[in-house]
Amino acid sequence: MFFTPPTPPPQKPIFVTVFVHGTDLIPKTIIKPFERLVRHESGMFPLKEITEKYKYTKVLRNICRDNPDRFPKESAYLFCWSGKLSHKDRLAAAKDLNKSINDIIEMYKNKKQKIIFTIITHSHGGNVVLNLSNLKEAKNYFIDHLILMAVPVQEKTKKCVSDPFFKQTTIYAIYSMGDMVQILDLQGAKPQGRAYRRIFSEPKNGSKLLNLEKPIPLFSERKFKSKKVNHIKVTSKKRPILHIEFLLPSFTKKISTLLEQAAKHNFSKEEFHFTF
Repeated sequence: MFFTPPTPPPQKPIFVTVFVHGTDLIPKTIIKPFERLVRHESGMFPLKEITEKYKYTKVLRNICRDNPDRFPKESAYLFCWSGKLSHKDRLAAAKDLNKSINDIIEMYKNKKQKIIFTIITHSHGGNVVLNLSNLKEAKNYFIDHLILMAVPVQEKTKKCVSDPFFKQTTIYAIYSMGDMVQILDLQGAKPQGRAYRRIFSEPKNGSKLLNLEKPIPLFSERKFKSKKVNHIKVTSKKRPILHIEFLLPSFTKKISTLLEQAAKHNFSKEEFHFTF
């Protein structure tokens, strides 16, 4: 009679959470005395290594504290970038983010456990992540869950959600009808200005230029048109929330509850409305 050793239980996956902040529009002269509280050097940093006084540390800590099993703080990271209001800078940040995620993969490879990536973004941090699909650099991973909070939907990145890179990714786009900052980035101003300058400088080709120039919405949009994206409209019990309120404890502590309810919702019939 031979003894068959028991099959070891499967190893639990490693849940990695990355938070990517949005645009920084506060002038340096105003915040100089408080710079350590509102700005951080660029790069990927473990949550446990960043001062608790930094404003985005508090956001990620609240998320982890509410659901430590899904968002363990031991494998939670903050990705910091310049925060400049520029597609060029967001694309450069995407390159740094890609390198940083590949580094995390390399760090965990010896543990031979599946890694489940959740990336949570606010504002233009969402466009930083979407730009990952525009990179030619190697990506040795895929994102399991992408949570886009108040992301300005723009011409240069809105189609990225349908890219094969995000094929297996669950994407939630969370928005509020009271958030005017989300749509105020004038994405169409520069392209339209260039088109009109060319028309005036080349009057003979004016009609051709008008026909060839692809119209770009002047303002950013609020929702994606892809069926891949699950939209979630958020309101507090009193009113639709503002752009900054996506970062306040009153909402960040509810993100886990929101995700649990969204996972049970049938988005093929209608979008999900979350009230807290």
